[in-house]
Amino acid sequence: MIKKIICASMIALSFASCSKEEGTLKEVPKETKTIRLDVSPFEVVTKSGGLADQRDSINFLEAFVFRSGGVLESYRRYGDTEMKTLGRNNLPLEVTPGEKTIYMVANSKNQDWTGATTVDKFLLVDVPLKGERISYLTMSTVFKVDPDTATVVKVRLKKLVANVVVNSIKTNFAKTPYSGMSLRNAKIYLTNVSGKKTYMGAEPQTPLILNYKGFNAQDAANTFIPNCFSENVHRPVGDAGYSDVHSFYCYENLLAQETDSDKFTRLVLEAELDGHKYYYPIDINQPGYGWTAPLGEKGIKRGTIYTYDIVITGPGSDDPESKITRKTIILDAEAEGFEDGPAFTATF
Repeated sequence: MIKKIICASMIALSFASCSKEEGTLKEVPKETKTIRLDVSPFEVVTKSGGLADQRDSINFLEAFVFRSGGVLESYRRYGDTEMKTLGRNNLPLEVTPGEKTIYMVANSKNQDWTGATTVDKFLLVDVPLKGERISYLTMSTVFKVDPDTATVVKVRLKKLVANVVVNSIKTNFAKTPYSGMSLRNAKIYLTNVSGKKTYMGAEPQTPLILNYKGFNAQDAANTFIPNCFSENVHRPVGDAGYSDVHSFYCYENLLAQETDSDKFTRLVLEAELDGHKYYYPIDINQPGYGWTAPLGEKGIKRGTIYTYDIVITGPGSDDPESKITRKTIILDAEAEGFEDGPAFTATF
Protein backbone atom coordinates (compact mmCIF):
# COMPACT_ATOMS: atom_id res chain seq x y z
CA MET A 1 0.00 0.00 0.00
CA ILE A 2 2.80 2.32 0.97
CA LYS A 3 4.63 1.41 -2.25
CA LYS A 4 1.52 2.29 -4.30
CA ILE A 5 1.25 5.69 -2.57
CA ILE A 6 4.94 6.46 -3.17
CA CYS A 7 4.65 5.39 -6.80
CA ALA A 8 1.56 7.53 -7.33
CA SER A 9 3.31 10.50 -5.75
CA MET A 10 6.33 10.08 -8.02
CA ILE A 11 4.10 9.87 -11.08
CA ALA A 12 2.24 13.01 -10.03
CA LEU A 13 5.53 14.78 -9.39
CA SER A 14 6.76 13.63 -12.77
CA PHE A 15 3.67 15.09 -14.51
CA ALA A 16 4.01 18.33 -12.54
CA SER A 17 7.65 18.64 -13.55
CA CYS A 18 6.80 17.90 -17.16
CA SER A 19 3.98 20.46 -17.17
CA LYS A 20 6.26 23.12 -15.72
CA GLU A 21 8.92 22.39 -18.32
CA GLU A 22 6.34 22.48 -21.12
CA GLY A 23 5.04 25.79 -19.80
CA THR A 24 8.55 27.21 -19.96
CA LEU A 25 9.08 25.99 -23.48
CA LYS A 26 5.88 27.66 -24.61
CA GLU A 27 7.16 31.12 -23.54
CA VAL A 28 8.79 31.74 -26.90
CA PRO A 29 10.12 35.27 -27.50
CA LYS A 30 8.13 37.35 -29.95
CA GLU A 31 9.32 37.30 -33.55
CA THR A 32 11.55 40.23 -34.43
CA LYS A 33 12.60 41.66 -37.76
CA THR A 34 15.69 43.66 -38.57
CA ILE A 35 15.37 46.93 -40.45
CA ARG A 36 18.40 48.81 -41.72
CA LEU A 37 18.80 52.53 -41.05
CA ASP A 38 20.50 54.79 -43.59
CA VAL A 39 21.31 57.79 -41.39
CA SER A 40 22.56 61.22 -42.42
CA PRO A 41 22.23 64.77 -41.12
CA PHE A 42 20.78 67.52 -43.28
CA GLU A 43 23.88 68.74 -45.08
CA VAL A 44 25.35 72.15 -44.32
CA VAL A 45 25.59 74.12 -47.54
CA THR A 46 26.64 77.61 -46.53
CA LYS A 47 29.03 80.40 -47.33
CA SER A 48 29.52 81.22 -43.64
CA GLY A 49 31.85 79.81 -41.04
CA GLY A 50 33.49 76.91 -42.90
CA LEU A 51 32.18 74.55 -40.21
CA ALA A 52 30.18 72.16 -42.35
CA ASP A 53 32.10 69.01 -41.42
CA GLN A 54 32.10 69.76 -37.69
CA ARG A 55 28.46 70.67 -37.54
CA ASP A 56 27.48 67.45 -39.28
CA SER A 57 29.29 65.26 -36.74
CA ILE A 58 27.30 62.36 -35.29
CA ASN A 59 29.25 61.11 -32.28
CA PHE A 60 26.59 58.69 -31.12
CA LEU A 61 23.03 57.90 -32.05
CA GLU A 62 20.02 56.69 -30.03
CA ALA A 63 16.85 55.02 -31.28
CA PHE A 64 13.61 54.81 -29.27
CA VAL A 65 11.06 52.36 -30.66
CA PHE A 66 7.46 52.91 -29.48
CA ARG A 67 4.50 50.64 -30.12
CA SER A 68 1.17 51.99 -31.37
CA GLY A 69 -0.07 52.46 -27.79
CA GLY A 70 2.89 54.69 -26.96
CA VAL A 71 4.82 52.17 -24.83
CA LEU A 72 8.58 51.91 -25.33
CA GLU A 73 9.37 48.59 -27.00
CA SER A 74 13.13 48.97 -27.22
CA TYR A 75 16.05 51.37 -26.99
CA ARG A 76 19.24 51.12 -29.06
CA ARG A 77 22.45 53.14 -28.79
CA TYR A 78 24.99 53.26 -31.62
CA GLY A 79 28.46 54.48 -30.68
CA ASP A 80 30.96 56.13 -32.98
CA THR A 81 33.04 52.94 -33.38
CA GLU A 82 30.00 50.84 -34.29
CA MET A 83 28.80 53.40 -36.82
CA LYS A 84 32.23 53.50 -38.46
CA THR A 85 32.41 49.70 -38.56
CA LEU A 86 28.91 49.09 -39.95
CA GLY A 87 28.56 52.34 -41.88
CA ARG A 88 25.87 54.90 -41.06
CA ASN A 89 23.90 53.63 -44.06
CA ASN A 90 23.63 50.10 -42.64
CA LEU A 91 22.70 50.32 -38.97
CA PRO A 92 20.55 47.37 -37.78
CA LEU A 93 17.48 47.88 -35.61
CA GLU A 94 15.33 44.98 -34.43
CA VAL A 95 11.61 45.56 -34.07
CA THR A 96 8.58 43.32 -33.59
CA PRO A 97 5.88 43.09 -36.30
CA GLY A 98 3.40 45.95 -36.65
CA GLU A 99 3.78 49.66 -37.26
CA LYS A 100 6.20 51.45 -34.92
CA THR A 101 7.01 55.08 -34.24
CA ILE A 102 10.75 55.59 -33.99
CA TYR A 103 12.37 58.67 -32.49
CA MET A 104 16.07 59.15 -33.17
CA VAL A 105 18.45 61.52 -31.40
CA ALA A 106 22.08 62.25 -32.23
CA ASN A 107 24.56 63.76 -29.76
CA SER A 108 22.08 63.92 -26.89
CA LYS A 109 23.06 65.79 -23.74
CA ASN A 110 21.06 63.35 -21.60
CA GLN A 111 23.12 60.92 -19.54
CA ASP A 112 20.18 58.92 -18.18
CA TRP A 113 16.91 58.14 -19.96
CA THR A 114 15.45 56.38 -16.90
CA GLY A 115 11.67 56.85 -16.82
CA ALA A 116 11.25 57.59 -20.55
CA THR A 117 9.17 54.42 -20.93
CA THR A 118 6.30 55.96 -22.89
CA VAL A 119 6.27 58.38 -25.78
CA ASP A 120 4.61 61.05 -23.60
CA LYS A 121 7.42 60.83 -21.04
CA PHE A 122 10.13 60.78 -23.70
CA LEU A 123 8.74 63.93 -25.32
CA LEU A 124 9.06 65.85 -22.04
CA VAL A 125 12.85 65.44 -21.73
CA ASP A 126 14.67 68.80 -22.11
CA VAL A 127 17.94 69.72 -23.80
CA PRO A 128 19.78 72.98 -22.85
CA LEU A 129 21.13 75.44 -25.41
CA LYS A 130 24.18 76.10 -23.25
CA GLY A 131 25.11 72.42 -23.56
CA GLU A 132 25.38 72.53 -27.36
CA ARG A 133 28.81 72.21 -28.98
CA ILE A 134 29.87 72.97 -32.55
CA SER A 135 30.92 69.38 -33.28
CA TYR A 136 28.29 67.92 -30.98
CA LEU A 137 25.05 69.59 -32.08
CA THR A 138 21.82 67.89 -31.04
CA MET A 139 19.91 66.42 -34.00
CA SER A 140 16.63 64.53 -34.05
CA THR A 141 13.81 63.16 -36.15
CA VAL A 142 10.75 60.93 -35.93
CA PHE A 143 9.28 58.49 -38.43
CA LYS A 144 6.90 55.55 -38.65
CA VAL A 145 7.87 52.17 -40.05
CA ASP A 146 6.20 48.82 -40.65
CA PRO A 147 8.87 46.09 -40.78
CA ASP A 148 6.54 43.93 -42.89
CA THR A 149 6.75 46.41 -45.76
CA ALA A 150 10.06 48.25 -45.22
CA THR A 151 13.50 46.80 -44.61
CA VAL A 152 15.62 49.92 -45.27
CA VAL A 153 14.69 53.36 -43.94
CA LYS A 154 16.41 56.61 -44.90
CA VAL A 155 16.74 58.74 -41.77
CA ARG A 156 17.41 62.48 -42.07
CA LEU A 157 18.38 64.06 -38.77
CA LYS A 158 17.71 67.77 -38.35
CA LYS A 159 19.71 70.02 -36.07
CA LEU A 160 17.89 71.49 -33.10
CA VAL A 161 19.68 74.83 -33.37
CA ALA A 162 19.34 77.64 -35.87
CA ASN A 163 22.37 79.69 -36.90
CA VAL A 164 22.37 83.50 -37.21
CA VAL A 165 25.38 84.94 -39.02
CA VAL A 166 26.52 88.55 -39.45
CA ASN A 167 28.93 88.69 -42.38
CA SER A 168 29.63 92.43 -42.34
CA ILE A 169 28.71 95.80 -40.84
CA LYS A 170 29.31 99.20 -42.38
CA THR A 171 28.00 102.75 -42.12
CA ASN A 172 26.81 105.07 -44.84
CA PHE A 173 27.05 108.51 -43.24
CA ALA A 174 28.23 110.43 -46.31
CA LYS A 175 26.44 113.78 -46.79
CA THR A 176 24.78 113.51 -43.35
CA PRO A 177 25.62 115.28 -40.04
CA TYR A 178 27.36 112.04 -39.00
CA SER A 179 29.79 112.08 -41.94
CA GLY A 180 33.23 110.81 -40.88
CA MET A 181 31.94 109.30 -37.59
CA SER A 182 32.16 105.64 -36.59
CA LEU A 183 30.20 103.19 -34.49
CA ARG A 184 32.21 102.49 -31.34
CA ASN A 185 32.13 99.98 -28.46
CA ALA A 186 29.78 97.87 -30.51
CA LYS A 187 28.50 94.40 -29.75
CA ILE A 188 26.08 92.05 -31.49
CA TYR A 189 23.74 89.64 -29.74
CA LEU A 190 20.48 87.76 -29.92
CA THR A 191 17.62 88.62 -27.59
CA ASN A 192 14.63 86.56 -26.43
CA VAL A 193 16.51 83.33 -26.99
CA SER A 194 14.88 80.02 -26.10
CA GLY A 195 17.31 78.48 -23.63
CA LYS A 196 15.99 74.94 -23.84
CA LYS A 197 13.75 72.70 -25.92
CA THR A 198 12.63 69.12 -25.86
CA TYR A 199 14.62 66.74 -28.03
CA MET A 200 12.01 66.94 -30.75
CA GLY A 201 12.08 70.74 -30.68
CA ALA A 202 8.89 71.49 -28.74
CA GLU A 203 8.57 73.97 -25.90
CA PRO A 204 9.54 72.46 -22.53
CA GLN A 205 7.22 72.38 -19.53
CA THR A 206 9.25 75.14 -17.88
CA PRO A 207 10.48 77.49 -20.64
CA LEU A 208 13.76 79.34 -20.25
CA ILE A 209 14.34 82.61 -22.11
CA LEU A 210 17.87 84.04 -22.29
CA ASN A 211 18.71 87.70 -23.00
CA TYR A 212 15.06 88.52 -22.43
CA LYS A 213 14.38 91.97 -23.93
CA GLY A 214 18.09 92.84 -23.86
CA PHE A 215 21.67 91.73 -23.25
CA ASN A 216 22.31 89.89 -19.98
CA ALA A 217 25.95 89.08 -19.25
CA GLN A 218 25.02 86.23 -16.90
CA ASP A 219 22.76 84.63 -19.52
CA ALA A 220 25.48 84.91 -22.16
CA ALA A 221 28.16 83.30 -19.97
CA ASN A 222 29.16 79.65 -19.58
CA THR A 223 28.18 78.34 -22.99
CA PHE A 224 30.08 75.44 -24.56
CA ILE A 225 29.90 77.24 -27.91
CA PRO A 226 32.10 80.33 -27.46
CA ASN A 227 30.04 83.52 -27.85
CA CYS A 228 27.00 81.35 -28.51
CA PHE A 229 24.59 84.27 -28.85
CA SER A 230 26.64 87.42 -28.15
CA GLU A 231 30.01 88.86 -29.15
CA ASN A 232 31.84 92.18 -29.10
CA VAL A 233 32.73 93.97 -32.32
CA HIS A 234 36.49 94.29 -32.14
CA ARG A 235 37.08 97.73 -33.65
CA PRO A 236 35.24 100.91 -34.71
CA VAL A 237 32.92 100.55 -37.70
CA GLY A 238 32.81 103.23 -40.38
CA ASP A 239 31.96 103.64 -44.03
CA ALA A 240 34.92 101.42 -44.96
CA GLY A 241 33.11 98.55 -43.27
CA TYR A 242 33.88 95.67 -40.93
CA SER A 243 33.87 92.10 -42.23
CA ASP A 244 34.71 89.83 -39.29
CA VAL A 245 32.10 87.06 -39.28
CA HIS A 246 29.97 86.64 -36.15
CA SER A 247 28.09 83.34 -35.91
CA PHE A 248 25.41 82.77 -33.26
CA TYR A 249 23.27 79.79 -32.28
CA CYS A 250 19.77 79.64 -30.83
CA TYR A 251 16.77 77.35 -30.67
CA GLU A 252 13.63 77.68 -32.76
CA ASN A 253 11.17 80.52 -32.17
CA LEU A 254 8.25 80.43 -34.61
CA LEU A 255 6.24 83.15 -32.88
CA ALA A 256 4.12 84.92 -35.48
CA GLN A 257 2.67 87.60 -33.22
CA GLU A 258 4.23 89.23 -30.16
CA THR A 259 2.51 89.77 -26.82
CA ASP A 260 3.60 91.65 -23.70
CA SER A 261 5.49 88.58 -22.54
CA ASP A 262 6.20 86.50 -25.69
CA LYS A 263 8.79 88.15 -27.92
CA PHE A 264 10.44 87.57 -31.29
CA THR A 265 14.04 86.42 -31.25
CA ARG A 266 16.00 89.46 -32.44
CA LEU A 267 19.48 90.16 -33.74
CA VAL A 268 20.66 93.39 -32.10
CA LEU A 269 23.59 95.61 -32.97
CA GLU A 270 24.41 97.85 -30.00
CA ALA A 271 26.88 100.73 -30.55
CA GLU A 272 27.84 104.25 -29.60
CA LEU A 273 27.43 106.99 -32.19
CA ASP A 274 28.50 110.57 -31.44
CA GLY A 275 28.71 109.70 -27.73
CA HIS A 276 25.21 108.17 -27.47
CA LYS A 277 24.37 104.48 -27.15
CA TYR A 278 21.96 103.20 -29.79
CA TYR A 279 20.37 99.85 -30.61
CA TYR A 280 19.60 98.42 -34.03
CA PRO A 281 17.21 95.48 -33.51
CA ILE A 282 16.41 93.14 -36.40
CA ASP A 283 13.34 90.89 -36.21
CA ILE A 284 14.67 87.69 -37.78
CA ASN A 285 12.41 86.38 -40.54
CA GLN A 286 9.62 88.82 -39.76
CA PRO A 287 7.89 91.14 -42.27
CA GLY A 288 9.90 94.20 -43.25
CA TYR A 289 13.32 92.90 -42.22
CA GLY A 290 14.99 91.97 -45.44
CA TRP A 291 13.65 88.59 -46.48
CA THR A 292 10.32 86.89 -47.00
CA ALA A 293 10.16 83.17 -46.34
CA PRO A 294 9.00 81.28 -49.47
CA LEU A 295 6.10 79.62 -47.65
CA GLY A 296 5.25 82.70 -45.60
CA GLU A 297 6.47 81.19 -42.32
CA LYS A 298 7.75 83.58 -39.67
CA GLY A 299 10.39 83.37 -37.00
CA ILE A 300 13.50 81.25 -36.58
CA LYS A 301 13.35 77.64 -37.73
CA ARG A 302 15.60 74.88 -36.43
CA GLY A 303 18.27 73.70 -38.84
CA THR A 304 18.27 77.01 -40.74
CA ILE A 305 21.00 79.63 -41.23
CA TYR A 306 20.09 83.33 -41.37
CA THR A 307 22.87 85.49 -42.80
CA TYR A 308 23.03 89.30 -42.63
CA ASP A 309 25.06 92.17 -44.00
CA ILE A 310 24.14 95.36 -42.14
CA VAL A 311 24.43 98.98 -43.29
CA ILE A 312 23.77 101.76 -40.73
CA THR A 313 22.68 105.16 -42.04
CA GLY A 314 21.78 107.00 -38.82
CA PRO A 315 20.97 106.78 -35.10
CA GLY A 316 19.14 103.73 -33.79
CA SER A 317 16.56 103.26 -31.04
CA ASP A 318 16.96 103.85 -27.32
CA ASP A 319 16.39 100.20 -26.33
CA PRO A 320 16.82 96.73 -27.90
CA GLU A 321 13.08 96.13 -28.32
CA SER A 322 11.96 99.31 -30.09
CA LYS A 323 11.61 99.06 -33.83
CA ILE A 324 13.43 101.52 -36.06
CA THR A 325 12.73 102.58 -39.61
CA ARG A 326 14.33 100.92 -42.59
CA LYS A 327 15.81 104.31 -43.46
CA THR A 328 18.19 103.81 -40.55
CA ILE A 329 19.28 100.24 -41.22
CA ILE A 330 19.64 98.38 -44.52
CA LEU A 331 19.76 94.60 -44.41
CA ASP A 332 21.21 92.27 -46.97
CA ALA A 333 19.80 89.06 -45.57
CA GLU A 334 19.88 85.40 -46.50
CA ALA A 335 18.02 82.44 -45.04
CA GLU A 336 19.61 79.14 -45.81
CA GLY A 337 18.59 75.71 -44.62
CA PHE A 338 21.33 73.53 -43.22
CA GLU A 339 20.34 71.35 -46.18
CA ASP A 340 19.87 74.19 -48.70
CA GLY A 341 18.17 77.59 -48.86
CA PRO A 342 17.85 81.30 -49.94
CA ALA A 343 19.53 84.68 -48.99
CA PHE A 344 19.00 88.47 -48.00
CA THR A 345 20.50 92.04 -47.20
CA ALA A 346 19.41 94.71 -44.65
CA THR A 347 19.93 98.49 -44.40
CA PHE A 348 18.99 100.61 -41.39
